[in-house]
Amino acid sequence: MEYNKHILCLYQGGGLGNNMFQYASMYAIAKSKGMRFVVPADFDLLKIFQLNATDIDHSGYLCDPKRVYTRPEKQCCALDKNLIDFDNTSVIRLIWNLASYYYFDKFSSDIRKQYTFEERTQVHIYEIDQITCRVRH
Repeated sequence: MEYNKHILCLYQGGGLGNNMFQYASMYAIAKSKGMRFVVPADFDLLKIFQLNATDIDHSGYLCDPKRVYTRPEKQCCALDKNLIDFDNTSVIRLIWNLASYYYFDKFSSDIRKQYTFEERTQVHIYEIDQITCRVRH
């Protein structure tokens, strides 16, 4: 496999929930098609969760819009079979929310493991919990 081909690039848009669906769906699609899954270095979920199954595009080159073929989702919140019917030898970006569990159902246990909070997030949650306990008492 060539390093700069066979890539599925993450589209990030919306808030936390949308980003979680986008990551889960695109991770599973890339895995099922034997593609590299690339996320931008500033992807918010990288700061929160232990997303260990991605390549990070620090330079912006791998997913440069000039190199990427973009495929838009036709229907929100439902499986769009045409969206995932593509040749895996290119650099592809699927856009919109991909908010259907059908995209990632086969890989849900792997994705759930990745949606474990980063250690620093766990520390912040613990600190907030401690403050909340003191306020209640």
